[in-house]
Amino acid sequence: MDENVSELISGAFSGMMNGLVIISIISTIIMIVVPALFVILIIWMIYNERQKRRKLQAEIYIKSIEKGLPVQKDLFMRPQRKPLHTGIILISSGIAIMLLFWLISVSLSSINPSSSKAFLTITPVGLLPLFVGIAHLIIHFLEKNNNESDNAK
Repeated sequence: MDENVSELISGAFSGMMNGLVIISIISTIIMIVVPALFVILIIWMIYNERQKRRKLQAEIYIKSIEKGLPVQKDLFMRPQRKPLHTGIILISSGIAIMLLFWLISVSLSSINPSSSKAFLTITPVGLLPLFVGIAHLIIHFLEKNNNESDNAK
């Protein structure tokens, strides 16, 4: 009787551990797939917006030629990004990369501690865009101060 009870308990425990492993694997896959799909969605949205803008520019160009109007020189020029804009994007990207690798290492720590440490050692990769973004912010504020001092003269 005791053997049957111990087999029943060990069988239930191993089934529960298999379920935890499956949940951990699924959550890890979701943590990798969802951000990747989000990045793909953003790239697709940017691409569509650029296509719409180019189509509109082409229509304006054709209509101005048909009407005999002069074509604006800056019609096809892309607006320059400000260092503030670029800095904020890079800082956010760096933080997101570090957070992603940290979350992966935390979720893998229950399954395999050695792979968890491997992801944790990759986490500083996010420091590169983070510090480049900080440099862009510094450039923005230095240019802002220079422009204000030039305007005051």
